Amino acid sequence: MSHPAWHGYDEIPQEVLGDPDTIFLNLSGGWQQVPDYIRRAGLNAVEEGYLKIQPVPEFNRAVADKFRNDFNVEVDPTGEVIPCNGAGDGLLAVLSVLLNPGDEVITFDPGYTLSYLIPAYLGATVRTIPLTVAEGGPAGTDIMEARLDQLLTPRTRAFIIVNPDNPTGHVFRRDFLERLGRRLRRDGIPVVEDQVYEKVVYPPHQFSSMISMPDMRDCTVCVSSFAKSYLCAGMKVGYIAGPSEIIRALRHYYMLSSFTPNTAALRTAIDILRGPQDFLNQWIGEWDEMRQQTTAALNSIPGITCNLPEAGTYCLADVSRLGSGEHIAKLLMDRARVLVTPGNYYGPSGDKYIRVCYGRSRPDRVEQGLERIVDTLKVLKPGN
Repeated sequence: MSHPAWHGYDEIPQEVLGDPDTIFLNLSGGWQQVPDYIRRAGLNAVEEGYLKIQPVPEFNRAVADKFRNDFNVEVDPTGEVIPCNGAGDGLLAVLSVLLNPGDEVITFDPGYTLSYLIPAYLGATVRTIPLTVAEGGPAGTDIMEARLDQLLTPRTRAFIIVNPDNPTGHVFRRDFLERLGRRLRRDGIPVVEDQVYEKVVYPPHQFSSMISMPDMRDCTVCVSSFAKSYLCAGMKVGYIAGPSEIIRALRHYYMLSSFTPNTAALRTAIDILRGPQDFLNQWIGEWDEMRQQTTAALNSIPGITCNLPEAGTYCLADVSRLGSGEHIAKLLMDRARVLVTPGNYYGPSGDKYIRVCYGRSRPDRVEQGLERIVDTLKVLKPGN
């Protein structure tokens, strides 16, 4: 399979990865300390004996409560929820039960890397709808529907949406989701929604899940985890909520693979879902400061344009007047010891971009990295 993400990290020299002077702005996440109650929950889970392979039904009930409280949607914890080993594993599992070789899926471009890689790995073809980053959001809804009409075929098996979007940081509006859902429902196409960044949304923007759109309750599979909103990526725990027939198929899938995620992590996740959430406001405020600084720094470079993201902890900058995203990323690695992600990881239109993550490294390191980026790229002469 040919895709930049398969070999991109292998091409980063070990002397760069091991250099203490290298600044990593290619990874998302957070620098903040995980709240005490979450760390205590993990320790308590081990002390309580959650070390064997065993069902943790209270986790499913906590997920169902979350859907009721956050989206006003009722899901059956026994038949419509299943835990997974993080959101990436959840996407692979869901698409594995939906797709066969020769099938087709539709997603946005640019879009999340796994939205392309997983279908291709399963032998499916990916069709794309352009996401107009320059306008800060999707291309007009009429254009979207016209493009859908062109792409839908008898072999279309799923529409993949990452909301909030990675890499653009766009939050899909409710009216857009309603219209998209209505069009897909007409052809019986299920929506697979990765909503791992649902809590990392900057005011005044608000997250709406496709599962809460009219008549989309039984046409949507939601996948999420505790990696981004709660900075617990190492737990490798997530959840899938969707129609009972898909969850039933996923039970068979997991009987053939991991069977169940780490049971101590599942027990910990219950306390995360039911515990205090006020720390998220502080984290979002801290990320917001870095969002503003990063966007401003990138826009100060002649030839670069960067929209203010509405969610997530990354910016997508158009560097096409200076060169391809891959060229600029390599230039920054070689000359500035700053790692960013080339945009060709994110679909056919991505080569004009670089993604710069401001949310994982400490703020002082991000600021130092931005200074290096500005100093390195401001001397380049923009083309037309």
